[in-house]
Amino acid sequence: MRLRKAILATIPLFLIGLAIAGCDASTENSGRIIVRMTDAPLEQVTAINVTVVSCEIINSATEERETIVSSDEAKMFNLLALADGISLDVCDQEVQLKVFDQLRVVIGDEASITTGMDAAPVTTDLHVASGSSSGLKFFFDEAVDVSGGETLDVLLDFVADESVVTTGPPSAPTGYVMTPVIRAVSAELGGAALSISDEEEVVVE
Repeated sequence: MRLRKAILATIPLFLIGLAIAGCDASTENSGRIIVRMTDAPLEQVTAINVTVVSCEIINSATEERETIVSSDEAKMFNLLALADGISLDVCDQEVQLKVFDQLRVVIGDEASITTGMDAAPVTTDLHVASGSSSGLKFFFDEAVDVSGGETLDVLLDFVADESVVTTGPPSAPTGYVMTPVIRAVSAELGGAALSISDEEEVVVE
């Protein structure tokens, strides 16, 4: 089974795409994950550096779960440097779980933001308020089975302008806080649409 996750974007949104494929019955009972990231620039912001620590697939019925770690040490990526269809692999790992109904995306607590288009750029620590421990949760209406070699494509929307807010007075902000806002856009298994929802239970078909 092959699991691929990519982050894409259109202004002012970051998009995360995830593709999961099962292996043939004749192959070993293992799979693979490849995570790619791409993005587009935002006004007055020259860099948003975030860390995607891992994603996790879960079978709620059996309570089986598998964590897919991006690397031995989580890497920081500038989402705004990945634009115009450019993508970057951030995760490449085999997976074993073939049947699941939940996906979690874990954002690390190490992040920064760089502002200043005309003046000297200023880089500020970006505090991640949530998403670093339990992960952002997404649910499939029915269990997804990729053991027969099918490919599951999931598209998630990382909404930048809702995720990053300033602290302090609006005229003189003292810092930035990120509360990751990621919404389900679509899910397809072998070309057939599936229903997926985020924790707000908004279903996309």
